[in-house]
Amino acid sequence: MIEKSKRDCSEEVAILIRYSAHPNIVSFYDAYEDDRYVYLFTDLLAGGELLSRLLARRTLAEAEASEVLEVVATAVRYLHDAGVVHRDLKPSNLLYADDRCRPADIRICDFGFAKQMRAENGLLMTPCYTANFVAPEVLRRQGYDEACDIWSLGVLLYTMLAG
Repeated sequence: MIEKSKRDCSEEVAILIRYSAHPNIVSFYDAYEDDRYVYLFTDLLAGGELLSRLLARRTLAEAEASEVLEVVATAVRYLHDAGVVHRDLKPSNLLYADDRCRPADIRICDFGFAKQMRAENGLLMTPCYTANFVAPEVLRRQGYDEACDIWSLGVLLYTMLAG
């Protein structure tokens, strides 16, 4: 449920329509809007956030962290190959499909900051990020590209292994 007065979610919906068929990206089914809100209908991901799992366990075993990173990196590569930059990869935006919490069942969610690359020079200028996961080039405000997601993957791996 997205409040229309706070942000325009048309780019998020367009990206989800085009790319949510990937097995590790949240599936998008429909959107409905009224005067105040846009309602997005997606998968019910009953397993919860990777963040909750990390808070409960502090760290993941190397093998599990490796599997999670492989799944997420494969989905990110799919997005990057299509010219989409997520810009907000973090444990709270990675959800498990069910309570078995298998790495293969993880889904990338929250495409509110995602952007389809369109600029002639191939760079994004708007600084969209979560502080602990932001790449240095985003903070420099001189333009950045999909490499900012790779930085976030590195921080994600560190977080899974070191807490």
